[in-house]
Amino acid sequence: MLAFNSAIAGIIVNVTCCCQAIYQLTSDGNDKLCSFRGFLLHTAAGLLYQTLCVQALHRLFVVVFATRRYLRSTKVMAFITIIQWLISITFGIPALVVGRIVYQSGSRICQASLNDLIIFLYLAMFIYFCPLTIIVLIYIRIVHFTKQHSFTTNTQHSPADLHRQRRELRFIRRLLIIVGVIFFMSFPYLIFFLRAQFFPHAESLPYAQRICEKTSQYAECSTNSACGCFHMIGTHDDTGVCGFLWPTCSRLLRCDSSDNSCLQPNTICVHHPQCDDYPVCYPVTMIDQKMCPPMKNKINLKWKQNAITVGGGNGEGQELDQLKFPIGIFIDEKRNIFIADFRNHRIVEWKYNAKEGQIMAGGNGYGNRIDQLHAPTYVIVDQQNHSIIITDQGNKRVIQWLNLKQQILIDNIDCGGLAMDKYGFLYVSDYMKNEVRRWKMGEYNEGIVVAGGNGYGNQLNQLYDPASIFVDEDQSVYISDTGNHRVMKWRKDANEGTIVAGGNGGGGNLNQLSKSSGVIVDGLGQIYVADWGNNRVMRWCEGKEEGEIVVGGNGQGSESNQLYGPAGLSFDDEGNLYVADQSNHRIQKFEIIL
Repeated sequence: MLAFNSAIAGIIVNVTCCCQAIYQLTSDGNDKLCSFRGFLLHTAAGLLYQTLCVQALHRLFVVVFATRRYLRSTKVMAFITIIQWLISITFGIPALVVGRIVYQSGSRICQASLNDLIIFLYLAMFIYFCPLTIIVLIYIRIVHFTKQHSFTTNTQHSPADLHRQRRELRFIRRLLIIVGVIFFMSFPYLIFFLRAQFFPHAESLPYAQRICEKTSQYAECSTNSACGCFHMIGTHDDTGVCGFLWPTCSRLLRCDSSDNSCLQPNTICVHHPQCDDYPVCYPVTMIDQKMCPPMKNKINLKWKQNAITVGGGNGEGQELDQLKFPIGIFIDEKRNIFIADFRNHRIVEWKYNAKEGQIMAGGNGYGNRIDQLHAPTYVIVDQQNHSIIITDQGNKRVIQWLNLKQQILIDNIDCGGLAMDKYGFLYVSDYMKNEVRRWKMGEYNEGIVVAGGNGYGNQLNQLYDPASIFVDEDQSVYISDTGNHRVMKWRKDANEGTIVAGGNGGGGNLNQLSKSSGVIVDGLGQIYVADWGNNRVMRWCEGKEEGEIVVGGNGQGSESNQLYGPAGLSFDDEGNLYVADQSNHRIQKFEIIL
């Protein structure tokens, strides 16, 4: 019976482990059956040790209690075997019922959380320590009994009996060695548990070196200022992971609300209020140390000064490998570039590493038909439905293109800049009314004035020819106030703005701008401005008196380190900087220096 019991237990253990390994290789393993597979894994592990425990009990009855024949009876052994199976099956049920078996993204298996002290000790006692301790104590008792019995009665035994006793001792010693090996094999699990208790964030992170501790949300954590700290779920002392600050929000799915786990492979549950009020699953690929090197000393991020042309650059023209005074640019998660080709009256998409673009909207000559554009200035891609939204300046409208179908969203507006916040609200600057309005997608009435609207001027509650705009996670609006040679920041519901760049009249000094154009803001609140009249891109930290030149600033020209009327700005997911070099009819990519 015991041999059959051991064989069945061995088959179950091997099949369970084999199936788990195959499933892990073919799938990430984080799905609705995750908890049940974790339960089976723990049950199989417990079954192995409890079967060995039953065998030890049987040998104890045979050797030490040989005179009590009923202990070796089939009924007793059947009863013990049934108890063993009941314990093996039921001991893991409490952990399964209360939801304590969760997905471990580091090892990519489902098991009891190593951060949960109570459930860990409960399972460890049943799986390892109780059965192994019983086995060791039983065999120590058998060895002691056999040696003592052999010493006191060796004269009463035949040579065959003595040989049997010696053989029994050798067998028991081998079993003790095997049990000892199994016992010590459990120590890495114990060490892993202790590590998880003292360093809770390391439980599910094979990338623990990318942890940022005692760091506020989005705060600087890398020599790459395009990276920031994302607080993890269930940690304390402002602990998070250091990752790229601008992932595409629509691609970040919410964590499972029951246990804050992620069903997507290679993701971790973090707080990212810029994208969602609920925890989201953040891709592990964006916390790579190549992208976000550890911070040794606080330094400013820099880019190579010689750019690579990634769009246009073949002179002014309307061919697919040409552009004509491009202004706004949008980079998607695949690093495809959407370009507002101003004088060609079209939106062109340049695929990553493509030699020419493809027309996505317009391209039918300038005009006011629904399938035409007239001097488009800015473009964004709505990640929810992959539609293209365009400020069609010459036609005084904001228009949406979706699968070659067009819809006018906002009409009769002297539109300039265009932005969308994390809630899907649309922001448009009106250069004639000197204001910025906000619309809720699908409800295009008069909109709400969120900046300016007090006539043109240079007061803090006024704008003058506003162009590019950027909206951060707090719904603060940054406006390139072109006519005032400055960038303004209007907090949500504020009655006036604050100057965050320029504001000292038009000029070429470090505290000045000349007809500011494109503006974007990184996760650290640093403002990047296309200084159109000075042929350079500037970086300003809020509250500083002057900015610094990021790229350009080498005079007007068409060399790789020069710009001529820079307009739109954008970053890709690696932090490379893209500039619409308007009068050179090209898009320049300045690679980040890591």
